[in-house]
Amino acid sequence: ITTEYNALNDSSQIVGYWRGVIIGPTAILLENGVMTQMMPTGAALDINNNSKIVGYMGKEPNIFACLWEKIGDRWLSRRLDTVNSRANAINDNGQVVGISDLNTSLPIAVLYQKDKQNNIVKISLNDFLLENSEFGRLVCALDINDKGQIVGYGEGRNEPGSQYAFVMTPIPKPSADLTEDGIVNFYDLAEFANQWLTAEQ
Repeated sequence: ITTEYNALNDSSQIVGYWRGVIIGPTAILLENGVMTQMMPTGAALDINNNSKIVGYMGKEPNIFACLWEKIGDRWLSRRLDTVNSRANAINDNGQVVGISDLNTSLPIAVLYQKDKQNNIVKISLNDFLLENSEFGRLVCALDINDKGQIVGYGEGRNEPGSQYAFVMTPIPKPSADLTEDGIVNFYDLAEFANQWLTAEQ
């Protein structure tokens, strides 16, 4: 049997996996000396201070990014992706980063987070690359802090197979961006008027 611990939080909860000779990896949580197996087959790679755990379910090469949450006295798993993927880290805001296949041969760095409707959506970090970026593709996101800063690695432009580290820092949205679309325009003024009229009623 092989065991591996991958991460721990401020409450000393430890996550990882164990692997038998025949059985694939099984995600585990170690808490107060008690080990809990997180079903189904997979590996736990990170845990935040809200006891939310991320990793993957399945067996290589067919694995899927996964989130475990405790509901009552049971740990429930949720797939975050529909293609080959892995969730590497989660911050205390519930934002998850990892790697996901764009197709069978082109993995990309991704962010999973909740939208306004509280649904978890996948965002390619490559969507934020500038046209003149030194990166051709961001391949894998490895960690995210509570400020939303992300680290990982990618390929250099015109350098397939190369590996260079990256750090991404989110730009705060303008305070006047009431529609939360990243720009300030007429629609924000309309939203302001709507909120003001609603407050006056």
